[in-house]
Amino acid sequence: MRRVRRTAAGIVALMATAVALSACQDAPAGADLPSSAPTATQATPVLDLRFDAGLVNDGELDAEIRELASGAGVTFVAAGAGGGRAIAFPDARQSRVVITVLDRGSTGLLDPGRRPFVLGADVRLDRLEAGDDLDNGENVVQRGLFDDGSQYKLQLDHGYPSCLVTGSTGRVFAKSQAQLAPGSWYRLECRRVRDDLTVVVRDLAADRTLDQVTASGPIGDVAVPATVPLTIGAKAGANGAFLASSTDQFDGALDNVLFAVD
Repeated sequence: MRRVRRTAAGIVALMATAVALSACQDAPAGADLPSSAPTATQATPVLDLRFDAGLVNDGELDAEIRELASGAGVTFVAAGAGGGRAIAFPDARQSRVVITVLDRGSTGLLDPGRRPFVLGADVRLDRLEAGDDLDNGENVVQRGLFDDGSQYKLQLDHGYPSCLVTGSTGRVFAKSQAQLAPGSWYRLECRRVRDDLTVVVRDLAADRTLDQVTASGPIGDVAVPATVPLTIGAKAGANGAFLASSTDQFDGALDNVLFAVD
């Protein structure tokens, strides 16, 4: 797999695409879609986790990053033919693991408000979930829980990527029609622009966009209390501890976790 890294210019292109995609109709799975469009958008990489140097943020957030594990934690694995490292999660039946990220300085950088943002990650599934209490969904990145006043989330259900954003005026859900094949690397992105939410799926080995789906509806202001962590690979409560049920731990490897705000 060709190694792809996000640069500042690349994030600007992502946000540019978000503006363009918000005006497009849904595309069928397998369609080769354009990857950028001209705009003056400038995006700030708040969270940029590449894992080559461990759990280190290359974005602007002064992040407090912790790994919580009931047994074995994440392992570092090769991310692809281009080099670099990714993190791999254990089977949730053997060990429950979640990566939590807190805003150490309470700056509010993890709260996009009404601004456009991109939430994304590169993923490689080991398998499709079993459908039981511990393995009934694949959480990739999220902040806030379903019943909270605000939430943004990137996830997989039975291999289908989806995005969910809840704000002060409503909740919008966008789900891809493309099912991911275990063992292959994909780039997933959630893009919010005004009241449009777009999920984009890209096959990194083939270097092409597989699917893009946009859903629209009132969202409003997206703000979560500073004490609530952003979580990677599983769910956690406001206190950063595992939830008692529905862990939805990711089965596979993650890389290039990104949260960028316009």
